[in-house]
Amino acid sequence: MPGSSSGPRPRNAVLYRSSIKLVSYSRPGYGRSTRSPGRTVADAARDVAVLADHLGFEKFAIMGRSGGGPLACAALLPDRVLRAAVLASFAPAEAVDLDWDDEMVGSNCWARRTRTRS
Repeated sequence: MPGSSSGPRPRNAVLYRSSIKLVSYSRPGYGRSTRSPGRTVADAARDVAVLADHLGFEKFAIMGRSGGGPLACAALLPDRVLRAAVLASFAPAEAVDLDWDDEMVGSNCWARRTRTRS
């Protein structure tokens, strides 16, 4: 977080051998998409449902980085999401001795502090 469809991708041969169709999209405000102020992580589920409908995917697995969109999809689209994975996600807020800002880029530190105050 933030992220877009230009993130790291597996090699096409690996996807082909595994019969995986990889679809990625840019969150609003990234790539060539329009920014959408006031969005929440849960809004990713609606975006994914629209995209899956358009592509004809009734059920699917989902993977994402950081912000938790895959977990929102799993929670809000339980009849469609077969598996969900989140890479480099947030740690539990109640984690003991957690320094949330350690090794996080400045813009993410600022965004996290801004969101937790509101």
